[in-house]
Amino acid sequence: MKIIAIHPGHNATIAYFDNGKCINIFHEEKFSNIKNHAGFPHKSLDYLNNLYNFSEVDFIIFSITDLLWMNSPFEGEKKNGEFTYYEGNIFENLSRGSILRKIWDFFEYYIPFKKIFFHIRNIIIKLFITPKVKGKIIKYLRKKYKFNKDQIMFLDHHYSHAVSVSYFYNLMNYNKKVLIFSMDGAGDKKFAKVYILNPEEKNLKLISESDFTASIGLLYSGVTDFLGMKPNEHEYKVMGLAAYVNEEKYYKKVYDEFKKIIWLDNKTLKFHSKFNMNLTGTSNMFLKHKMLRVRFDNLSAGLQRFTEDMVIDWILAAIKNTGIKTIACTGGVFMNVKMNQKIQELEQVEKVFFMPSCGDESTVLNAADIYYKNNISTLSDELMYKGHKYTNEEVEKFLTEKGYFKKYKIKEYNDIEKQIVLLLKDFNIVARFKGAGEWGARSLCNRAILGNASDLRTFYEVNDMIKMRDFWMPFAPTILDTWADKYIKNWNKLKDKIIESTRYMITAFDATELATKHLRAAIHQKDKTLRPQIAFEKDNPELYKLLKYYEEIIGMGGLLNTSLNIHGYPLVGTLEQAFFTFDNSGLIYMAVENYLVEK
Repeated sequence: MKIIAIHPGHNATIAYFDNGKCINIFHEEKFSNIKNHAGFPHKSLDYLNNLYNFSEVDFIIFSITDLLWMNSPFEGEKKNGEFTYYEGNIFENLSRGSILRKIWDFFEYYIPFKKIFFHIRNIIIKLFITPKVKGKIIKYLRKKYKFNKDQIMFLDHHYSHAVSVSYFYNLMNYNKKVLIFSMDGAGDKKFAKVYILNPEEKNLKLISESDFTASIGLLYSGVTDFLGMKPNEHEYKVMGLAAYVNEEKYYKKVYDEFKKIIWLDNKTLKFHSKFNMNLTGTSNMFLKHKMLRVRFDNLSAGLQRFTEDMVIDWILAAIKNTGIKTIACTGGVFMNVKMNQKIQELEQVEKVFFMPSCGDESTVLNAADIYYKNNISTLSDELMYKGHKYTNEEVEKFLTEKGYFKKYKIKEYNDIEKQIVLLLKDFNIVARFKGAGEWGARSLCNRAILGNASDLRTFYEVNDMIKMRDFWMPFAPTILDTWADKYIKNWNKLKDKIIESTRYMITAFDATELATKHLRAAIHQKDKTLRPQIAFEKDNPELYKLLKYYEEIIGMGGLLNTSLNIHGYPLVGTLEQAFFTFDNSGLIYMAVENYLVEK
């Protein structure tokens, strides 16, 4: 059975499954070069159509049922790199940013009848927007790719999140029940759900759900917007900034104000709120009212502590109510690695699985649900390398056709990994483009910028050369599995609980004293935490070979790894993107498969 899974919207993504296994995952941003591309993944679908015979595809499955305008494939989209808006009738003009939407936000914040607005919004989506968008999607897929209506399915958003993490970690074959927590900004009227995964019965049972009107994720995005950053993209900057305030007296006022507007019922596991969170509109009004003269770092710290405490209380209450101590976490809120660190340190948690790149892009693994329900076995290799890949011959052809052999100094090596390490030894910065590209938000060294992390100058050189990262934001390390106990505090205590998730830069740890020396340029400079990719040979043998050379030649077990992209652009996927990045940055060296390109 062959299945295509589609997530339309922000971080538009598709996946291709064959006989229970995910073969490819492609993001629309790799084709448009627009970071977190919002809309329908037209180009990704066209590319997949060139790779496979769509007449053999059995189903197409979407990861949302309440469809909005930006989910539609109809012509006339205005792509601005963030969200997609449309001009048109009254319902289309309820899009964020319109005058009508601002009026709506004003009344929704100040009028104390929040359920009225909640139900009006749901009626509009259910009766007017979703049928129209769904009709356009079905018509588009029937006309362009000859799919039948019966082949097209729409799956609940948070259920898609839950299925995705269960598939990725093969939890349906696990030996215990698992509590699955899904939390993001909003999806299908909800922002948080809790499921019990029962491997014996091969099912997911919903035990709690919370309306998006109490969304912690939307509040976090609202603060991001209030601080002058991009909502749905720069939340990690707020998290990084929060670490610079560690005394409660500076952020307590902020924390207490947030506690007044969102709270948790521990018995039902449901969140409630004083007013409706609707994207960033109402939260912005609240912030202007309560936080206008609060220092930016204190505001960030108060929000971060509030988010950590609310989510941890939610998890602990669910564990207490069910007695299940193995948990899995998914949805965009769990991209917060500092919160994840606190979760993994909880004594009540025996085992935790964090979904890698757990934003909406990961929901395309929901195709596994069809296999579950048809009693077809599934197998995840738990790898993120599902993107574009090239042979050396294809690279050579590209370099020739584009004239790069004439433009740059290019040499082919039999052992490119050793050559990279020799450059790193002399504190050169080297971009690496090797094998299949990673899906998701994190570089896992196949589309990466690598540096010797033992000198803080590397941080500034990478930043000045290409990244332009805010001064408070750290880079991250990739480390050998055999060095984990040398670089991570309490590793031997934590590893059995968290080891599966340490391969994806989805959680954080406290650095040892040795790590603050060897990985100085790849840790948070204030709180000395690190967000590592721990490399295992079975996952990526060529990367492991590089790191073993690094250990042998330089005498250390980890290096700086940051995503290969220019600031504001997506993580590189294709050769075209790689050379766009190289041409338009200060990078001097880039290893492309077995070729070393030098300016």
